[in-house]
Amino acid sequence: MPLVKPAGYRNLLDNVENTEKAIKLVKDMFQQNLSAQLALLRVTAPMVVLSGTGINDDLNSVERPVSFPIRDMGERRAEVVHSLAKWKRLKLAEMAVAPGRGIYTDMNALRPDEELDNIHSLYVDQWDWEKVITREQRTVSFLKQTVRRIYEAIKVTENRLYVEFPQIVPMLPEEIRFIHAQRLLDLYPDKTPKERENPALINGSRKQRIAAGSGTTVQEVNRLLKQFDDTRKMMKTVAGGMPQMAKMAGRMKR
Repeated sequence: MPLVKPAGYRNLLDNVENTEKAIKLVKDMFQQNLSAQLALLRVTAPMVVLSGTGINDDLNSVERPVSFPIRDMGERRAEVVHSLAKWKRLKLAEMAVAPGRGIYTDMNALRPDEELDNIHSLYVDQWDWEKVITREQRTVSFLKQTVRRIYEAIKVTENRLYVEFPQIVPMLPEEIRFIHAQRLLDLYPDKTPKERENPALINGSRKQRIAAGSGTTVQEVNRLLKQFDDTRKMMKTVAGGMPQMAKMAGRMKR
């Protein structure tokens, strides 16, 4: 479990009490901003579901759910959720949610097979949402519009946090940038997906070869890497500092 505390780390809020207050502020503010931006209604999600119903999403088909028998139901087994992907779709259908509106919830789960590190935990506490869209809205432009709305919710929350806790200086850029995975593949065809996600692995001579091979300049490669790294750091900061926000960008339903 490679947990790493940066050298010289200190709590900017001085103590645990202020940290807890800040976390509560972020959770309260973000859910208000997200629901307003995306027209979402908060619903309560289950922490356990009955085994064999198909409701629990096993993510990649190898996760082992935490399960137990229920005495008052004839020892029928239940399991702690891994993901709410399937449950959210069932809930949208049950509520007959109209296009343009959706639901969100504060999901709590256990993932015993998770690879643990600074931003991945055995215990999951995250915002999860789902929205009904029309077939015509299934476009890249609509997806980008939705991401920008989510980003605006994050920005407003960040600014409010700064007002209450001036020690936490806003760091997010005004606009979010989009970099397609195909663009990264074109630039770094001999790298693994994980290596392509970590610009720090690219040294000077490597950048020169990339520029020559892609018909660009080293300056253009540096600019692209910086844009990607800024976005990556922003998302890791949000996810690492506030686990409940780690996966706020839920899947959209047709």
